[in-house]
Amino acid sequence: GRNNLHNPTPMEPTLPFAAKDPIPPTQELPVVGPGQNVSAPRRGRGVLQQQKPGMRVPMCGFCDDQIRGPFITALGKTWCPNHFVCSMDSCRQSLQDVGFVEEKGQLYCEDCYGRYLAPDCEKCKRKIIGNCL
Repeated sequence: GRNNLHNPTPMEPTLPFAAKDPIPPTQELPVVGPGQNVSAPRRGRGVLQQQKPGMRVPMCGFCDDQIRGPFITALGKTWCPNHFVCSMDSCRQSLQDVGFVEEKGQLYCEDCYGRYLAPDCEKCKRKIIGNCL
């Protein structure tokens, strides 16, 4: 028909930011230059949990799939055990048995954090592993 141009296909009205699963607002860290790291990196250990009948199926913080069976909790999120690994491509070791450091939303083993990400001391040029001042 000749009315196609005047009758656009009906579409669901879309509201801005109306996602299927509303994403909770994340705490935005202030953008700071090198040497001005105001927040200490978060460190922790993952905890292996067993699913219990009737509990909500956990979603993996890495792959966003439902986790069937045991899962790991850390920093208020859940992970498939095989996705709870160091974010450094050259490493990828499981963080289950070692502590991790969170930097910009990624998890790293202490070794990689110290080697690649820890800031340098302005005075002695060594890596700062603890808190920065």
